[in-house]
Amino acid sequence: MLMKPRLPYVPTLVTAGVILGLSVCPQPVPPMPAIPYLDKAAHFAMYLVLGAVFSFDCLRNGQRPRTAFLLSAPAAAAYGGFIELLQQWCFPPRTGDWADFLADAAGALAGTFIMTVCLWPLRKKHAP
Repeated sequence: MLMKPRLPYVPTLVTAGVILGLSVCPQPVPPMPAIPYLDKAAHFAMYLVLGAVFSFDCLRNGQRPRTAFLLSAPAAAAYGGFIELLQQWCFPPRTGDWADFLADAAGALAGTFIMTVCLWPLRKKHAP
C-alpha cells in the first residue's frame, strides 16, 4: 500500500499567510468599529489561532508537547513582531505598535498552551 506524503506545516503556512494578508492591507478588513481594545482582541485571536495551528502541526509531525510548545509559542510571537515591523517600515499608513505585538505574543502563547497542554492530551483519552 502506497502512503501519501504528508505536507508538513501547510496549515501553519496558510494561517500565517492569511494573517500577513490582513496585516498589510491599507485598511483593516472589515473596518474596525470604534469599540475600545477591539483591535487588540483581534490581534490576540489571530495569533491564538496561529499558535494553536503551529503547535498542532508540530505535534502531528512527531514533536513532543514540550518541544512543540517551546518551538511554536516563540516562533508565532516572533512572527507577530516581524509583521509589526513590516507594517511600520513597508506599508504606510499602517504602523507598528508595541501593544499590538504584546497582544500577538499573548495570543500565540495562549493558543500554544491550549493545544499542547489542554487539547492534545485529550486525544488519548477519547481514542477508540
